[in-house]
Amino acid sequence: DGFTLHRGMNCYRDHGAELEESKDMVGVQSLDSCRRTCTADAKCQAVVVKQGAAASGECWVRMNVTLSWCVDNSEYDLWLKSRSTSNVKNSIADVGGKTKGSGEQLLGPAH
Repeated sequence: DGFTLHRGMNCYRDHGAELEESKDMVGVQSLDSCRRTCTADAKCQAVVVKQGAAASGECWVRMNVTLSWCVDNSEYDLWLKSRSTSNVKNSIADVGGKTKGSGEQLLGPAH
C-alpha cells in the first residue's frame, strides 16, 4: 500500500520529524484514511497513529523524517511513505540544525 510500518516509533518536532503547521493532527480517522491523507500531500513522508487504532484514531502527518532521531519503544506506530526512502542519504548532512555523520540514514532533503 506504499507505506512501511515502524512499530513503536514516534517522530515529532525535535525528535526526528518536522510538522506542517496546519496539518499536525489531521483528525480522527481510520488508518487507511490517514495514509491516504499523507499520500495526497507531497510534503508528507509519514503518519503517526496510536498502536491498535486501525479502525479509528488520531492521525498525525510528518515531513522530513530522520528515523535515527525518532523515539523508539513508544505506544505509537510510524507508517513511512515508501517513496520517501528514495531520499536516503549516506553522507554528512545537516537536517534541522543537527548534523549526522557518514553512514547514517537520513530521510528527507538535506538542508
